[in-house]
Amino acid sequence: MRLLAPFMLLVFSLAIMAGCAEKVEVPVAEPAAPYLAATIGVVNRSTKPKTYIGENLYEYINGGAELYHSYGFVEVATAYYAHEGVEVVADIYEFADADNAFGLYSSLRPEDAEIVSLGVEGFLPTGGLVYVKGPFVVKLTGFDDSHGTLDLISALAAPIAEKLPGTTDLPETFGLFPGMYAVEHSERLFAESYMGRQFLTDIYSQDFVLDNDTLRLLLTDDNSGAKFLQWSTTAEIDSAVVQTLTDLPFDDGKVLAFRNDYYGTVVAGLKSGYVVGVVNYGNEHEDFLRAWLEEMP
Repeated sequence: MRLLAPFMLLVFSLAIMAGCAEKVEVPVAEPAAPYLAATIGVVNRSTKPKTYIGENLYEYINGGAELYHSYGFVEVATAYYAHEGVEVVADIYEFADADNAFGLYSSLRPEDAEIVSLGVEGFLPTGGLVYVKGPFVVKLTGFDDSHGTLDLISALAAPIAEKLPGTTDLPETFGLFPGMYAVEHSERLFAESYMGRQFLTDIYSQDFVLDNDTLRLLLTDDNSGAKFLQWSTTAEIDSAVVQTLTDLPFDDGKVLAFRNDYYGTVVAGLKSGYVVGVVNYGNEHEDFLRAWLEEMP
């Protein structure tokens, strides 16, 4: 398992910014969450844990619970930890599976995030640390940018990760994307309504740079072909672009293309039980798309 490297303490000091959370009172404890121990290293828990399950999440993050539920939220355990007059809050969110946990994590990670090698992956938001391991997303949030706060976050991060079960690998589906030209840490999983279309759920995506162009590849399970059918009947198809794609190895020639002011030209088709697609496609990217389709199992 990958842990915080020693130099990450310096990264914390340089990259982490002032705390962004307003401290709230932790409610009376329910049965203790197993991964929020009373003592972690030299750090003591300053409150008893509280667990919010299912629909009760809105009591803890009122106004943002819908996003978490879209990724199969199960429960969150939360508690405060204190050391030498400094306090942080530790949240451990559990989701239906590791893919969903990574999806929620990827929805929180900004494009310019400072990445941390912890669990599957982590990043430094303003005032804390967020990482994902297996079906869990961990948030450690401080209330200032002092060295004490940074040290406390660092002291908690790896020991909690060690206790959590689950994979430290990316979801297997990302292995279906090409290995070349990929933008590091650009993997994302969209739970629902990709491009504003309700039927486009569980969309895996990754960015790639070819010359001066950034493309986004996407794929989603579609063994029945229902997603592709809905997309092809609701999109304003660009027939001229489709004609240039007819010799690409999509299954049964099922491919669509349309233009969008925000996404550019979007190409999508059926391949090996998936809807696969390219956002910001141009004719000069045909060889790259062909090679990817031919590599699909």
